[in-house]
Amino acid sequence: LPKARFSANFEKDIQKVEIPVAPASSSGKAVIKLPPIPADLMPVESEVKTEKIYYLEDQTSFSLAQLKKKCIKPETPVYTEEDGWKTYADTVKK
Repeated sequence: LPKARFSANFEKDIQKVEIPVAPASSSGKAVIKLPPIPADLMPVESEVKTEKIYYLEDQTSFSLAQLKKKCIKPETPVYTEEDGWKTYADTVKK
C-alpha cells in the first residue's frame, strides 16, 4: 500500500496560504462579482425596443396594451411624441 509523508513544516505551511473569500451580503450569502458582459453579446441600439407611451388629455400615460384595456371612445384624442395628437381609433389601427 502506498504511504504519504508530509514534511515537518506542512501544517504551518498550509496555514499561511490565504484563501480568497467573497464578502457576505446582509442575507448571509456570499456575493458573486460577475465579469462585464462581452460587447458582442450586448444589444445593438437599434435592437433595443422601447415601448411607445400614449398620453390622454389629462396627461396620464399608458402603454398601448393598457390603453386598449381602458374604455375609451374611438374619437378620444391620444398623444405620442412620434405622431402627435391622433384619435384613439387611428392610434389602435397602427
